[in-house]
Amino acid sequence: MTGVGKILVVLIALFSMLFLGFAVTVYSTRINWMGEKGKVDAELKKTQDQRTALGQRIDLLTTEFRQRVQDYEKEQKVYVEQIKDQKNAYDSVLAEMKTAREKMVQYESLQKIASDQETDRRNQATALYGMLKTTQEAKEKALKERFDLEQRSIEQQETIQTTTARLREAETKVAQLTATLDSYGFPLLPKEQLAKMQANPPQVEGYIKKVDPQGKFVEISLGSDDGLRKGHKLQVYRIKPQGKYVGQIEIADLDPERAVCRIIPQLRQANFQEGDLVATRITASQF
Repeated sequence: MTGVGKILVVLIALFSMLFLGFAVTVYSTRINWMGEKGKVDAELKKTQDQRTALGQRIDLLTTEFRQRVQDYEKEQKVYVEQIKDQKNAYDSVLAEMKTAREKMVQYESLQKIASDQETDRRNQATALYGMLKTTQEAKEKALKERFDLEQRSIEQQETIQTTTARLREAETKVAQLTATLDSYGFPLLPKEQLAKMQANPPQVEGYIKKVDPQGKFVEISLGSDDGLRKGHKLQVYRIKPQGKYVGQIEIADLDPERAVCRIIPQLRQANFQEGDLVATRITASQF
């Protein structure tokens, strides 16, 4: 073998060892990357599992939050309706108080007129005036109780109804005492004013509730609370089956919410019936 051949053999051996070392290095490196990839995949899976768990927790919390918001909105609507109902009831009580105060002022004015008209029969009327004063005090006490109840608002509606009944009873007693004073010759209003009031009844509309079997009297749905007094005259008509004027009636006796009226026979145009309409005046638009 020549020297060149030996050199080539040595070079081939060296390159073979070099490539063998390179192959061993590459193989070793490949094994390490596979292990690292397994670790990374495990950590990635763990992270994804944690993310999924956190997502489920977030969804659960979101659902609970939305449910709580819906419950709050429902409760808020209930509270709003309750406040609205309480305000309506409060406004109703205030309206009743205003009406009661107006009536109190009217009665005080009538009482002053009665005091100014006392003359020779003062001694005979003393007892009646005492009863009238007692009734006025009872009425004022009822008004004060109603005002106190209004301050305590809606929770005492039954007491308010009781006080209202007492007030109406007091008004009825005042009307009875007023009629008694009139019979003793002590009218609470001058004759001229009484005549003017009888000739000009307030504008009212109602209906006939009952008819006397003998056809002499009727009961109507209007009373002293509507401003009516004995002697006021009202017109009666009906619109079904066709518009028709029935006649005229005169108030003979009355309570706060009803009145008994005498049928004026000279002006009767038809038989009076339950449900016939009653008004101070009749216009063409009512037929």
